[in-house]
Amino acid sequence: MQGKHLIQKERFHIEKRRGEGLNQATIARELDLPCSTMSRELRRNTDPTFNDVYCCRKAATLARWRRYKLQPDNAFHQLVRQAGEELYQQLPHRGKRYSYSAENLKHGPIPNRVGIEHQLS
Repeated sequence: MQGKHLIQKERFHIEKRRGEGLNQATIARELDLPCSTMSRELRRNTDPTFNDVYCCRKAATLARWRRYKLQPDNAFHQLVRQAGEELYQQLPHRGKRYSYSAENLKHGPIPNRVGIEHQLS
């Protein structure tokens, strides 16, 4: 069941059974869905302009709009990606890891260093 989108037929069943007054858990069992999926569907796709009544057509529209909005191919994401690449090129190492090896250190060991186990508390 994981990763499954609801189809129009399932949304219609939800609308019909919610209208009859059934609770989320009962409808979820009828559709063989997890209760969390049912709760998420009702929370995300119930339009407040419909007086918080679940409508299957409006729910499908809201879900489709949300899916489109998150696609990285729309114009906003292209602008963000382009700006990010320009900023990325301005980084000092352009994303490469900093090297901290002993050969590249300019400083030698600390003179007269005393280990923590020999220090007084």
